[in-house]
Amino acid sequence: MAGNTRDSGAGRPEVALTESAEMYRKAMDLANDAMFVADTTTGILVEANQMGSQLIGRPLSEIIGMHQAKLHPPEKAKQYADIFMEYVAKGQGVTVELLARHADGHDIPVEISSSVFQLGDKTMVIGIFRDLTTRNRAKELSDGLNEINKIINSTLDADEILNRVVTSSAAVLGVDTSVVLLRQKKQWVVQCGQNIPAEMIGSSLGEQQIPHVALAAKTKKPVIVNDLEARENLNTKFMQDTGIRSTMVVPLVVKDVVIGC
Repeated sequence: MAGNTRDSGAGRPEVALTESAEMYRKAMDLANDAMFVADTTTGILVEANQMGSQLIGRPLSEIIGMHQAKLHPPEKAKQYADIFMEYVAKGQGVTVELLARHADGHDIPVEISSSVFQLGDKTMVIGIFRDLTTRNRAKELSDGLNEINKIINSTLDADEILNRVVTSSAAVLGVDTSVVLLRQKKQWVVQCGQNIPAEMIGSSLGEQQIPHVALAAKTKKPVIVNDLEARENLNTKFMQDTGIRSTMVVPLVVKDVVIGC
């Protein structure tokens, strides 16, 4: 006598648990933000996702079992430990901006949203880390451009305006050197600059010395060179003597005429 046929896995708790674990792992790895789960009692990380690994530059095998304090700069350990315990005490969603420490030593501004939950008899905290680098950089650039606009529209004389714009531009872009060159026929006169020898002010440079500037003037478009050594046609003796390794040239165009860079 034949009995009813059933899926051997249907309804079995271990199958449901396996599927639940797979869905959990997939959700973690599909998340756009870094995620870390820590035991609130020990502070030990028990779970993380691929974005978490990417954010701090460590493999998951190294993150799991690591103390959550190592996600942050060691010099802020005491301050961040207090914040961690505050998360736990509140037992609800908390959002705060802190720093995460990358394996190479640099710090990353992050917004952390944390929630506490129970897993069996253990109290766990999950932290979702959102990288704020791009947002913060965009704000810095926006504030810098606003400051430069104020300088340009001020009542200062032209030379002072140029000097301040050069200084502000260097600060906003985080560059070592910033220079304004004005065009005089086929020569380029150094009008002002940031972090350049004083004797360079007022000096003239030929197009063969600074071909990247000539290129920007010809095309009326910015020229960006990340590695001059890889661009033999632009890596002149002048560039080598001044120690310039990378450069961005922006043409100054008035009524369709390039007056400088």
